[in-house]
Amino acid sequence: GESEVKIKVQEVSTAYQNLLNRIDRLGDKFGILYNKQRNFEECMEKATAWLNSVTKTTKKVIDEPVAADPRAIQDQLDRVKALNMELIQQARLIDAAKQAGNSLLDAFDEADISPSEKRNIENKIKRMEDEYNNICNAVNGRSNELQMALLHSQDIQDGLDRLLKWLDDAESNLRNQNRPVSLIKEKLEEQIQAHRVLLSDIDGQKPTFDAVNDSARELLNSSNQRLAKKIESKLKEVNLRFEKLCEKAQKRSELLEDICKSVGIFEIGAKRMEEWLTAMLELIQKKDSSDLSITEDVMNQKEVRREEFEEVLRSGKTLVSKRDITDTSVVKERMRALEQQWKELGDFVSEQHRKNKEKMEQLSAYEALRAKILEWLTSMEFKVDALEPVALDKEVLRRQSLEIKTLSKEYADYSTTIDKVNDLGNSYDAMLKGESPRHYSGSPRKSASPTRMSPPKHRRSPDYGSPSGRGIQSPLSSISSGFGSSRSSADNLGGIEDLTPIQQQLA
Repeated sequence: GESEVKIKVQEVSTAYQNLLNRIDRLGDKFGILYNKQRNFEECMEKATAWLNSVTKTTKKVIDEPVAADPRAIQDQLDRVKALNMELIQQARLIDAAKQAGNSLLDAFDEADISPSEKRNIENKIKRMEDEYNNICNAVNGRSNELQMALLHSQDIQDGLDRLLKWLDDAESNLRNQNRPVSLIKEKLEEQIQAHRVLLSDIDGQKPTFDAVNDSARELLNSSNQRLAKKIESKLKEVNLRFEKLCEKAQKRSELLEDICKSVGIFEIGAKRMEEWLTAMLELIQKKDSSDLSITEDVMNQKEVRREEFEEVLRSGKTLVSKRDITDTSVVKERMRALEQQWKELGDFVSEQHRKNKEKMEQLSAYEALRAKILEWLTSMEFKVDALEPVALDKEVLRRQSLEIKTLSKEYADYSTTIDKVNDLGNSYDAMLKGESPRHYSGSPRKSASPTRMSPPKHRRSPDYGSPSGRGIQSPLSSISSGFGSSRSSADNLGGIEDLTPIQQQLA
């Protein structure tokens, strides 16, 4: 019957809405994947172009024969150091491409990418890293070679004096770097890059220290004890200071690595949560979010994401509680923004869910009362149709009059129920239009509902002289095509096709 058709229509509408929600989510996901894919390709293109350029420069520097004169060797060594500096500074291109690739792979679900496609992306990243590492190894090897050549061209005293001066500069550099670590990504990258330069410089000096120690030990075994004693004192100072420098540099490295890892974890989690919250807020704020299934789906997704959300906040709180850090406000503000978005989504979904549930309850109450009124109308019509023709006998006429009065009283008493269904219908109609529910029953001027009859005092009294004996007008004759009385109401509304679904229901 009618109820089965309504159920089928509701099922089809729900299935359609669910499909629409899936399409929206897929669209958002494809947008994210497209942006990550484009970012990966751009990063790879930049890194590859730089690698091709630096490979040519490296080949030219390495293929040049080692000079014999100390000053010429120093010039060659300076060029190698400049090249090494470029390698350290431009490592960010390699890191950016690697991060973009990993971000792209993380964005794919297992069903979205084949193993061969995944390996293809991983192989691109690995080839790029291998090429970079090979260049770095070649440059470091050349630096060590030139360091040894320069050492052999100078005497031990000059070597120790040069190492002491280098230690002064390196220790001063490390002191300047030992400042609180910034949580702002750009500043943190600058601090890490500056420290990489220092570490590279320390590693580059190790062969020199080893060579000076070997040469000094040979000199200490010679017969010139006076020179040997002087060399031994300087050698101890050089080795002790270099050892302490390495220890402090290692501690600084561990601190920067720890902070960088924590910032990365928070950054990835916060970005993923921000993207999801933004997508959900956009989805729920659409006009079709009045569908109860959408709000329930968002509420369920929010509950599933709760642990991930709390983990992001935990990682942020752990990060800002670390020692020797600065610029914590950037993380705290981002956490506050996430919490605000989370609360806004929860409040909006709860309010929308409440409104949608209220609409469903209002519609259910309207439909139930409407069915009851239609049943009463049918019963009333049956009673009216069953009235006998007006009799001439006085006693029979009195009985007929009593029957009609009883029907008139029942008719008049039922007007409150008619008012109620009218209020329920108009209230639900107002909800669909986004207005506040209105109550019409107490107002001076009331619009007639599809089932409302005018109050008895506005109707003519039963015509007892009617040949048919049916003075009461059929209740169904008062049903209009809209929330106005008779035909003029529907005309004023612009035709039945312009009415709302509720207004059309009883047309």
